[in-house]
Amino acid sequence: MYKKMGPKDGAKNFIGVEEIDSAIETFKKAGGTEVVGKQEVPGQGWSFIGADPEGNVIALWEQMKPARRAGRRRKSKRR
Repeated sequence: MYKKMGPKDGAKNFIGVEEIDSAIETFKKAGGTEVVGKQEVPGQGWSFIGADPEGNVIALWEQMKPARRAGRRRKSKRR
């Protein structure tokens, strides 16, 4: 559950993006403003919360790519 942080606080819709840095840049160039800057959610990804020119709150989300394990080999099937 989300706890409201103030009287005007409400639900936020998160939009999944491939590259959060370029999405933030595009958002700001289109007139959006930063509400909460880019933040890492440890082990999950990155978020950014902004407001469009009309004051609507929009959140961006980039999912962290799974880490590759070094030195791990595929098991071969034994016959």
